Parts: sequence; structure tokens; C-alpha cells
Amino acid sequence: MGDVLAVSRIREGLADLWAHTRPGMTAAWASRLVHDTTDYLYSHVRQSEINFSETPFAEDAYCAHRLLTSAIYVAAGLIEVAPPSRCPAT
Repeated sequence: MGDVLAVSRIREGLADLWAHTRPGMTAAWASRLVHDTTDYLYSHVRQSEINFSETPFAEDAYCAHRLLTSAIYVAAGLIEVAPPSRCPAT
């Protein structure tokens, strides 16, 4: 039950981020955000598989994996530029 609730909250959070940042952005920007966010979310699945197998990354694979996980931080930084009046109070 906890996992279902977590997925719902993640979905709501991403939808809220999208609603606050998408208006006025280009189609290329929107596509890149979706791609980077998807890569970031799937990178956790890949990391779990690697942790379970106890097989360390090769250096090139490690760098490629870290690139995927770090790309989302640029997109998440957009939260800071969203108009404060549009952000929900928490």
C-alpha cells in the first residue's frame, strides 16, 4: 500500500512541476525534460539491479549512469524560476 501512495505522490509532484514550467517553453524543451526525467527515474531501477548483482560498474558505464542521474537536477532547478504566486504553499 505504501508503494502505491508513493507513486501517486510522485505522479502528482511531476504533474505539478509540468503545469508550472511547461507554459511558454518550446517543444524541444518539453521533450528534453520528459526524456531527462524518464532517464532519471529508470536509472534507479538500473542502480538497484547493479546493487543486487554486486557487480561494479566499468568506468565508462559508471560515467554514463551518473550523467543520467545528474540531468534531472538541471530540470528540477526550474522550480526556482517558477513564479512564486503559482507555487502551492506547503
